Amino acid sequence: MKRCWVIMWVSVLFIGQISAQSLERHRIAVFSPLFLDSAFDNNQNYRYATEFPKFINPGLEFYEGVQLAIDSLNKENLPLEFYIYDTRSASQSLVDQLTEAVNNKVELIIAHITGRELFQFAKVAKDSQIPVLNVNLPNDGGISNNPYFILLNTTLRSHCEEMYRYLQKNHPTDRMVFYTRKGQMEDMIKNYFTEFAKNTPALPVDIRFVELPVNFTQQQLIAPLDSNRKTVTIVGSLDTTYSHSILNKMGTVAKSYKPLVIGMPTWDNEDFSR
Repeated sequence: MKRCWVIMWVSVLFIGQISAQSLERHRIAVFSPLFLDSAFDNNQNYRYATEFPKFINPGLEFYEGVQLAIDSLNKENLPLEFYIYDTRSASQSLVDQLTEAVNNKVELIIAHITGRELFQFAKVAKDSQIPVLNVNLPNDGGISNNPYFILLNTTLRSHCEEMYRYLQKNHPTDRMVFYTRKGQMEDMIKNYFTEFAKNTPALPVDIRFVELPVNFTQQQLIAPLDSNRKTVTIVGSLDTTYSHSILNKMGTVAKSYKPLVIGMPTWDNEDFSR
């Protein structure tokens, strides 16, 4: 909640100093995956009885924090107008939502989005010259030369660097296997680790890079593992479907190999318990 409060004050700073006496209203659009059409039927009845599905949590928690911040800003009588968009709406596509926000002449977009939606928001930011503040992604997706797109979180590079330092400190002598696949982002992540190994002032860790195709077999997965020693496995991809596949197959041999599996920031809101 405190995070959203900070975000809102940053929003105010983005659109300039605002006084309660100002007659001009400033417009801010908030995009969040609320899943309202999934949670309620056509009669507005809640579909899940007493349960609360995990997939709703991230977007709803973000929205609750935003609402508290809006309430506090309204008490200051600031001339702000907020537009809330459910990015999982069944009746309005994300493209239509972004077009509507631009037509409403919003001056700032605050967005809780997925990696797949990243480029849509970045394009709108650059083409319309509307600042887009992303609150959850750790990865810029290779977007550059776009001063209107802002990441609030630590970048993917910083995440990988901290991961490498963690491995140096806690697993310097363990066997390490880095699973990757073909892809621009996967190549970027792999290059981060090879670069850290070359430039670290400390002893670099010995990482074996293994390329697994999307439809890999269990034999391909376990081939680099050693049942006689602990193996640290790193999944070097932002694709959570690919990660799920690795973890599911790894789970069937966990008793024999006892691997420690480490992944990317996109795992934060994933449920790997199944």
